[in-house]
Amino acid sequence: MSDRDNPFPKGSRVEVWWTGERQWYIATVTDTRLEPHRVKGKDVLCHELHCQYVLDGLEQWHSLHNNRVRHFVSKSNDAGARRRLSK
Repeated sequence: MSDRDNPFPKGSRVEVWWTGERQWYIATVTDTRLEPHRVKGKDVLCHELHCQYVLDGLEQWHSLHNNRVRHFVSKSNDAGARRRLSK
């Protein structure tokens, strides 16, 4: 697996699902990396995304092996960018 296989390269606009809040939040991918993770008992390299959230500027790494991420499609109302209560 190489960084070229990453479906969300640096500069991508994405939505990340926050499970506890049951809400998608809009972010920009500011960096990517491959990191080892244990998946089903095996060590595998997984893509990770460093995201900066649009509304509040929060920056956080997310691994694609255990997070839901999708490409952001612009809508007339960016309700998905509203402030998170907590995480």
